[in-house]
Amino acid sequence: MEDLYPLSPMQKGLLFHSLYAPEQSIYFGHMACRLTGELNEMAFRRAWESVLDRHAILRTYFVWEGVKEPVQVVCRQVPLPWKEEDWRGLSNEQQAEKLRAFLEQDRRQGLNPGHAPLLRFALFRTGDKEYEFIWSHHHLLLDGWSMPLLMKEMSALYKATIQGKQVDLARPRPYRDYIAWLQRQDEGRAKAFWEGRLKGFRMPTPLPKVGSGNEDDGERIEYAEEQLRLSEDVTAQLRKFTRRHQVTLNTVIQGVWGLLLSRYSGQSDVVFGAVVSGRPAELQGVERMIGLFINTLPVRIQIDKNQMIVDWLRQIQREQVEAREFEYSPLVDIQGWSELPRGTPLFNTLVAFLNYPVQMTPGSPHSAHRRGNILRVERKFIPELTNYPLALSVWPDATLPLRCVYQTVLYDAGTIRRLLSHLKRVLEPACKCGGFRGTIHMQQSLWRISSHKSCHSLFVNHLATE
Repeated sequence: MEDLYPLSPMQKGLLFHSLYAPEQSIYFGHMACRLTGELNEMAFRRAWESVLDRHAILRTYFVWEGVKEPVQVVCRQVPLPWKEEDWRGLSNEQQAEKLRAFLEQDRRQGLNPGHAPLLRFALFRTGDKEYEFIWSHHHLLLDGWSMPLLMKEMSALYKATIQGKQVDLARPRPYRDYIAWLQRQDEGRAKAFWEGRLKGFRMPTPLPKVGSGNEDDGERIEYAEEQLRLSEDVTAQLRKFTRRHQVTLNTVIQGVWGLLLSRYSGQSDVVFGAVVSGRPAELQGVERMIGLFINTLPVRIQIDKNQMIVDWLRQIQREQVEAREFEYSPLVDIQGWSELPRGTPLFNTLVAFLNYPVQMTPGSPHSAHRRGNILRVERKFIPELTNYPLALSVWPDATLPLRCVYQTVLYDAGTIRRLLSHLKRVLEPACKCGGFRGTIHMQQSLWRISSHKSCHSLFVNHLATE
């Protein structure tokens, strides 16, 4: 053992959900890459071994039995779990089926939080200069911000190895420094802030299910995903709008999602969850640290039809900035500080705007890039499962992607596709009309999403028609 310290609030939540429903494999992540070019397989593996040695968080496991509070334990050394196979004798169809079967089996196998390391790697050779690379990991260790940082570090180590050179990488700041920072925060100030932010909100925003199942029926929950992309022209106009009015694209996405929830629920006061980076600016070097920093926080959107849209978006952004000081707050505590009954979730939908300092955007041409003119790496998207019924993810790209991962027991593919089409319909006026104009009430007539008395009929009827 090298070190031992408490969990962050987000780690506690993820550990609970992982242990509560281990068969669901939630918060188990796959990063899949297609590698093309000359690959020194031994140097590639050694580079990953060096990455594992450099970062204590990657050698961490968790203890929750026989202790008052869960703790994370850092091992001084752990072996690198590595699987390697040559599939060059198989047809393209056989390779695709073998990869699909591996990913399914790997997800079902999961990762035990009580054993280090909570990650493993697989390298499958599919051609003379083609490989499929799979990195499996538990979200308890890493957030999305950390992944491209580790890939960049691995690349530097790999290139140095094959060139026979030494690489001088900065000593990483350990994750325990973030835990120490958390323990110095003022819970009283955070409590006062969130009580004020959620004052008067007493009922979660309903988004009626369309399926006949129940997420708590004890059966294995299946997930699916649907994606829709805005055109390059619409995306460019949205960026132009955000620059002109000094609001972020994340603010626009949150505002639009709040408007859709308002129209579906018939409520003018809605709350949904949003993923925040959770990296405090006052912690020096935090932008280069590896670990789980993200948090999920409530976003409250109040709709005043007479308010000018630009003023309303700026208000949302101001509230985002105000919340940033307290974005370390545990969601379970925030829920307890709200006026909702104990045990009632604050929200059922989640929005994640993935804006990382080192972009490795999945599924787009920009994800492929040269590494020292030796290897081409293209990342492929494999959805990560959460405990929320519906999660929307968006990331910066030339054609803005809108992706929903959802529980099939509650929603079907047609419903989610229509929901995404409504989201697109709300965003497109920025291109067609030179930007969002007028009041929210005036703009809603453009979107042609009218009010209904019944929340359920509102959701079903409007998602049933284009």
